[in-house]
Amino acid sequence: DHLLALINDILEMSQLESGEIVLAREPLDLETLTSDVFTIIEQRAAESGITMVRDERSDPMELPYVYGSPLHLRQILLNIYTNCIKYNRVGGRITTRFQCLGRKNQVVTYRWTISDTGIGMSEEFQKHLFEPFAQELLDARSTYGGTGLGMAITKSLVDRMGGTITFRSEKDVGTAYTITLPFDIDPSAAPAAAEQHKEADLSVLQGAKVLLAEDNALNIEIAEFFLQEVGVRVTRAVDGRQAVEAFAASPEGFYDAIL
Repeated sequence: DHLLALINDILEMSQLESGEIVLAREPLDLETLTSDVFTIIEQRAAESGITMVRDERSDPMELPYVYGSPLHLRQILLNIYTNCIKYNRVGGRITTRFQCLGRKNQVVTYRWTISDTGIGMSEEFQKHLFEPFAQELLDARSTYGGTGLGMAITKSLVDRMGGTITFRSEKDVGTAYTITLPFDIDPSAAPAAAEQHKEADLSVLQGAKVLLAEDNALNIEIAEFFLQEVGVRVTRAVDGRQAVEAFAASPEGFYDAIL
């Protein structure tokens, strides 16, 4: 796992340095994305005996519908949170504060401040935090499992998005990261998104027959669980060939949907 993570990070760092990574400009719901990341990390933190806290002073997200690169924004937040967990202690805490810094024309700027109660960094190491392969402790790779590339990748992505990342840290006290990013507002999304967030009547799915094609064992279990929860009858296909064969062998109109 460590070697695979190292290879992936080296490849991504190489792509960033050569300009090969192209950031997407897709419509996204920041509120949903950040909430999803928080849920993922909350579970990971709990396994390490660390508590996740949402700062009560956080601003409401009044303009969540923006254009951006959801994959890379998620990666930035996950990298920061992962560091906060990795270099924390059992019984420690990670606090997130979200702020809206204002809107100018069609651009809204948001700030995330993510702070931990971990081991912190020495003043000397702080000068090198964003350098590739930088790790303060000589045995950090074996002790904490890091590659030393996460923060360099994060800094590169933030720069590419036109934002800033800063931090303050004190040895044996903790570290606080501040990420500030501008986003183009998506003016067309708000009414449609509001419509989508209305409570859906899922009873219409009772008894529906779905052919589910998925080659990842964990993914198919999760998908099947959610479908069956709302009364869908699921036929599994673990690859494209099985899906085609199942469909070909079924009477016309047998399946209501193929996923």
